[in-house]
Parts: sequence; C-alpha cells; structure tokens
Amino acid sequence: MKELEDVFLQIKNKYVNLLHYVNEYEILFAENKELDTMISETKSSFFSDLYWLYWNFITIQTCALMDKKIMMGKENLTIPKLIDLIEKLDFECTSSAKLKLETINEKIGPFKVARNKAFGHYDLESVMSKKEFDRLELDDLKIIFNSIEGIFNLIEVELGQSTKLYGFRIQTGAMRLLNFIRLGIEKKKEIINRRRQ
Repeated sequence: MKELEDVFLQIKNKYVNLLHYVNEYEILFAENKELDTMISETKSSFFSDLYWLYWNFITIQTCALMDKKIMMGKENLTIPKLIDLIEKLDFECTSSAKLKLETINEKIGPFKVARNKAFGHYDLESVMSKKEFDRLELDDLKIIFNSIEGIFNLIEVELGQSTKLYGFRIQTGAMRLLNFIRLGIEKKKEIINRRRQ
C-alpha cells in the first residue's frame, strides 16, 4: 500500500504541474481573439514560437505519463504503473480505471506519434519524407486529462480520501504576459500619435 500511496502522490504532482502549462496555453492561445489582434499588431514570430514550445512540452509530458510501466528494464512513473499497482492490491475500482485507460489510449495515438517522430526524436524517415502527422487536438487532450482525473478520483475514493478537482491554478504568468503586451501596444500607439502631431 505504501508503494501505491507514494507513486500516486508523485504522479498527481507531475500531472498537476502539466495542467499548469495546459492552462497557460489555453489562456494564451485557445480562441483568444485579443491575442490574435495583439500578434498581428506586433508582427512578431515570438507567439508562433511560444505556441510550438507549449505544444512540444505538453505533448512530451502527456506521453511520458502514459508510457509503459517498464521500458529498457527501468520502471516509469506512469498511469499504467499506477493501474498495475491497484490491480495487484485488488482494488474494486480496477475495472473502471482500466476502462478509463482504454479511453486515454484511444485518444493519445497522434500525440505519441508526434512525440516519437518529431518532438522527442527526429525520426529519419519522417524528416526526409516531410510526412505530415495527424493534427493534435486540444479537445482530445481534454478527454485524456478527464480520464486521468477519473482514474485519480476512483483511487482516492478507494483509499478513503476525498476526490479532488484538478487543474485550478492561478495563471498570473500568462495574464501578466498579455497585460505587458497590451500596455506595450498602447504605448507604441501613443508614441506614434505624438509623432504625427
């Protein structure tokens, strides 16, 4: 039981940390019309670079959570490892957790391909053929995350803990960045208007 509790705590910490970046990404890029306007006004590639950095990081970290429990003879801190532990302890929620794992596995395919062939490695065949990959969808990521949280909640109930709502964190970093850019654009317009006078 101690191993399960230790692994569970660590994997939840990794997951919550990942949610922080996903939430920042959503603030900056998910249907943010104001940011679209700011990007066009600044004419900078910074946001395009930032967009790809977020997607690379989020994809790599999400796939790391879903890697096999053992790779190259080493144990990994993963959701499959967590499910293996509850199965060994004969938790009643094992079947339900496995169903949620199946949902994750149905959605994570394109993320794993992107990680394995482009983001985490440079697959020679993919690079040379300039092969396009399936589009990575934020909605699929949300389904993956909802399933992970469902697994966590099942285990929390069985451990006699209260279930938690994951992902709520104050996103001051992303909001500060938007405010800084907004102020910079306003200042630029002010300077241009003074020069015209």
